[in-house]
Amino acid sequence: MGDVKLFAAGAVWLNPIVLPIMMLISSIGAILYATPKLMTKKSGLSEFKIPFGPFIAIAIWICWLFEDEILLLLS
Repeated sequence: MGDVKLFAAGAVWLNPIVLPIMMLISSIGAILYATPKLMTKKSGLSEFKIPFGPFIAIAIWICWLFEDEILLLLS
């Protein structure tokens, strides 16, 4: 439930048009983090869990820094 609250905080802070980009950045970051860990880990996928909150926080920060450029790119 904390990830939803963090995403909602980002939604209040940023322009609503930037929200899909924020989710895309956080998802790509999590995939880039998890892929090498999964390839080197011997246990199954069900035992592998990573918190998604740090990736959302980094995506909020990136979108906040480059919000004007993202809006120009999307328009």
